Amino acid sequence: MPYATPADMELRFGRDELIRLSAVTDELPPAPVQARVLAALDDASAVIDSLLRDRYAVPIAAPAPREIVRACCHLARFDLADTGRSTPSDAMKAQREAALKWLSEVAEGSPKLDAAPAPTDAMARDRARDMPASPLAETMGVSRGWPFGPEDFWP
Repeated sequence: MPYATPADMELRFGRDELIRLSAVTDELPPAPVQARVLAALDDASAVIDSLLRDRYAVPIAAPAPREIVRACCHLARFDLADTGRSTPSDAMKAQREAALKWLSEVAEGSPKLDAAPAPTDAMARDRARDMPASPLAETMGVSRGWPFGPEDFWP
């Protein structure tokens, strides 16, 4: 689920711009093309997750901080404008670069988000250790994990 909604995009950039940016042809539709807007928001959210995953548990729990919603909108707007039919304006490029710079700074630890930290290796080990054995392993009499090692398959 994306960090921002089409309504967030419309609030920030206006309905007319969203219609223009999401249009598939030169003929403008009566409303924004929701599929294109949602795809751009999904892509922007994936970029955000990729930048923040080492510091925060992603996806960040809803409701996302306003700063993340804003960054998501700017990244999605740039992507919508970057098509064969149009190119992003200088303002869009600057907003995208500013959003990416801010996200990189957040990934470095300053500023901080009010969000859950990324799981540490120790936390991941604890979760794996606490997982129940698979039903297949239980039928084979193995208490935990995969019952075979590589030596069972290769000489």
